[in-house]
Amino acid sequence: MAVAVNQLASILKAAGDPARLRMLAMLRHGPLCVCQLVGGLGVVQSAVSKHLGILRRAGLVDGTRRGRWLICRLSLESLDPPVRDAVGKLLDASRGDPEVARALRGAAKETVRGIPRECLGTLTATART
Repeated sequence: MAVAVNQLASILKAAGDPARLRMLAMLRHGPLCVCQLVGGLGVVQSAVSKHLGILRRAGLVDGTRRGRWLICRLSLESLDPPVRDAVGKLLDASRGDPEVARALRGAAKETVRGIPRECLGTLTATART
């Protein structure tokens, strides 16, 4: 139980920033590259990278390099089941948030030739919602 409490505290601290919470909500829809997160959130790349580092250390996201792009995805598999459920409820609360919807539309505009298909397919589907 103590492990779950410590893990949950670490996650809540990482998700305690509005920009990081929006990033998590965006990634819930599927993998995105860093440039899409930058375009969606309207912040500089260094800020997105810093936020992603915090989320990665908390065990919430991971990334895969594809050429020049870093594809980020929500990564909740390693979390204890009660903590995973709590994160799911936290992300459920962001559904319908106009800022998240705006960020997803902004990310969809960042579809540049050469972005891996997994990003393009996810973005075009979520931008319509």
